[in-house]
Amino acid sequence: MKLLKLKANQANTGFSLIEVITALAILVIMGSVAFLGLYNYRLRRGLEWDVQKISAAIREARNRSVTQLDGNQWGVHFENPTSTPDFYQVFFGASYATGTPTGNRITLNNGIVFLNPSSSSSEDIIFSKVSGLPVSAISVAIGLISGSASTTINIDGQGKVSY
Repeated sequence: MKLLKLKANQANTGFSLIEVITALAILVIMGSVAFLGLYNYRLRRGLEWDVQKISAAIREARNRSVTQLDGNQWGVHFENPTSTPDFYQVFFGASYATGTPTGNRITLNNGIVFLNPSSSSSEDIIFSKVSGLPVSAISVAIGLISGSASTTINIDGQGKVSY
């Protein structure tokens, strides 16, 4: 009798195909949500990193103008071309067009674009010698291609950088 009871219990052990499929579906959904969250987190961190790098380049150009490095005023050029990645570059001289760029063009991280300057345009921030005051106050905006996050970097008339 115990033997028959044991065999009957063994027949009811295990998982049905529907239970296995349901468990796999739940795991796939949870994995997708986690992956998308991690991807968006990575993009937002890239945005923050680009904001910090741009701010550092602006401050560097301002400091070089104050110290009159190479006897020139300094600036930062921001460009949003249609065919190549968005970039910015530190330069010295009266303007980017007539000045001398220093170092390499620095491109924005993947998935991040300039919102201001707008597509197919550029913007320069130029600092006066000695005073380090900008020729004009400007704002540079960058954001995720998806449009889910953006940051505006403001350079006021006193040369203060904020975001």
